[in-house]
Amino acid sequence: MKRNFTVNMFGSLYPMDEDAYAMLNAYISNMRDYFSNQPDGKEIADDIEGRVAELMSELRQNGTEAISIEHIQDIIERVGNPEQFVEDDSDQRSQEIPPIPLSSPKKKLFRDPEHKFFGGVFAGFGCYLGVNPLWLRLAYILILFGFCVNMPSTIPMIMLLLAAYLVCWGSIPLASTPADRLQMRGEPVNLSSMCDEFLTTTREMISKESRLNKDGRLTSGIVSVLKWGIYCIGTLLVLACVAIFISILIGIVCVASAPWGSLRDIVGENFPIVVLLDSSPSWLIWLSTVSVLIFLVLSLYLVSHLALRMLGSVRPLSTTLRSICLVLWLISLVFCAASITKIVSNINLRCFPRHKTWEETVETRKEKQYDELSEAGWTIVKADNIQNYLNSGEHYSGDRGLSYLDAGKEHDGMGMEYEVERTQKVEPGTYRLEAKGRANGLGAEIFAVAGDGKRYSEPIPVCGNRGGEIWKNASIAVEADSARLMPNHDYLERLAKVNKSRGFGWSDIVIENVIVGPDSIIRFGVTNVSPSNTWDGTWLSATSFELKKKE
Repeated sequence: MKRNFTVNMFGSLYPMDEDAYAMLNAYISNMRDYFSNQPDGKEIADDIEGRVAELMSELRQNGTEAISIEHIQDIIERVGNPEQFVEDDSDQRSQEIPPIPLSSPKKKLFRDPEHKFFGGVFAGFGCYLGVNPLWLRLAYILILFGFCVNMPSTIPMIMLLLAAYLVCWGSIPLASTPADRLQMRGEPVNLSSMCDEFLTTTREMISKESRLNKDGRLTSGIVSVLKWGIYCIGTLLVLACVAIFISILIGIVCVASAPWGSLRDIVGENFPIVVLLDSSPSWLIWLSTVSVLIFLVLSLYLVSHLALRMLGSVRPLSTTLRSICLVLWLISLVFCAASITKIVSNINLRCFPRHKTWEETVETRKEKQYDELSEAGWTIVKADNIQNYLNSGEHYSGDRGLSYLDAGKEHDGMGMEYEVERTQKVEPGTYRLEAKGRANGLGAEIFAVAGDGKRYSEPIPVCGNRGGEIWKNASIAVEADSARLMPNHDYLERLAKVNKSRGFGWSDIVIENVIVGPDSIIRFGVTNVSPSNTWDGTWLSATSFELKKKE
């Protein structure tokens, strides 16, 4: 019965039988003896032993429980035997016939350290694809430049391109050993090729150092200056990240502890923090805050580590830790960009509700709104000093996507006139007109005019864009229906929670007993040109007109 041994090579354990262990031990000893008297022989032997360990690891991954002598023989045949390199006379070497490979080795994707510009990503892809990496770099730069020209709409694509490069940088291994470089080029990895690769790399390095010592002192000085310049920039970035991080922490403590409910009346509705809290839900604000903090902490850590590494004070990060940091950094960057973009959009909608896009001019927007009203059957009767006919964002139901009739004063110091109506043919009889409206001044009203010219109207209550009868009645009903017995409890609860439970100022307006004569014609709508009241506000809104015939 054969004994089993467990061999530790480069931190991994490999079980094997007695014969395999003896052959492997003899092979390693023979190889190290052969290279012991050669320049850089120890490094070559270490690299060859690493290749042997790699091949045994492949066997273990393929399900081999214990390595046998047949496995060791196959590995030695693939890597090569030191006796093959004993230098005979030149005639013998010239008569040697190289073995015919059974199959061409496959290329592996590595980052190329010899031709890298930043991280060696494109150099590695170029070697893997057989393409000059210069073309890959130019294509990437041109695509990135094209997206930059069309900012800010293309910011997500720009971030995606940068994130893809960083992910490749962190996930693709660097070809740091001769075996890695041979696999990167698709060349066979054996003792002969690794020896040649190691010696070739060493000669190139010595040649570069010789040229540098001969005529590269100026270049070396420039590199040192650039190196310290990058270090100084990194230090400034670290200090900036620390300052921003501390500022955000202080801001979080202040915002979380301040009684904004009672301070709202003191600082006003337009105070920046009040606008921020009013325009976005709390979960979105916390998401953006946490993502910004994680982004800053990781940026601070990575930049600090890079600066210290350039000075030789710390060792490089491990592949696992680097990958984790890059993944978390990218996730925080995506969440940070998405949440901040949404918050900024909400603030623009809150502060500039009548300016949906900066690109649209007032006239272009009014033309579009005019067409929308015409298609819906509305007619604009009067529109003087008006900057819009329609709006969205503060519907009484809380749905920011729904549109409603709305007019805002365009220029201060001038009067405004707004009247929009719809003509409808109905059966003769008595009708009830219902609508929703709001205004920030007296003089706005919902009206109906029968075919005989008789006018009916009801004023729109002045509530501004807070409170309102609809919100108030819904809040009272929800509070009274604590057992949730009302069939429309969910709908009323949604109305009560509109605008963070403050309402948007909407009220119900009802005109009773509108008599339609034999001509069957009725006109109804909203206006601020009232025969009985003078308009003293700057905007008004109306929606949900409904004409009901009374029995």
